[in-house]
Amino acid sequence: MGLFGKFRGPTTDARDRAVLEQLRAAGANLARPAHTLFYLYASSEAGARRMAASGADAVLSAEVRPSASGDSAWLCLLQGVLVPSEQAIAAYRSRFEALAAAEGGEYDGWEAAVVE
Repeated sequence: MGLFGKFRGPTTDARDRAVLEQLRAAGANLARPAHTLFYLYASSEAGARRMAASGADAVLSAEVRPSASGDSAWLCLLQGVLVPSEQAIAAYRSRFEALAAAEGGEYDGWEAAVVE
């Protein structure tokens, strides 16, 4: 990475761009706030609770529950109402990937309601 690359903010991931494009195609106005959910998984309830405590903020609330897949993973669901801009989503991805990595878990992406 070059010197100036170190000072750039988070960049939008291809997966995030795909979700944004799907929202646009469905008629979403991405300048308006929408209910948005972020999915993080940990191998233990304690790990998911630590991610929840670190991931919740003034915009997002956290919920921890067993994974719906029936395996031993635990879901940390972070959700709130925000404008799903490329910059906001990139910042959350960067933050949540780090949280998940610290717990040996996985950040599994996000979704948002279509608000016209």
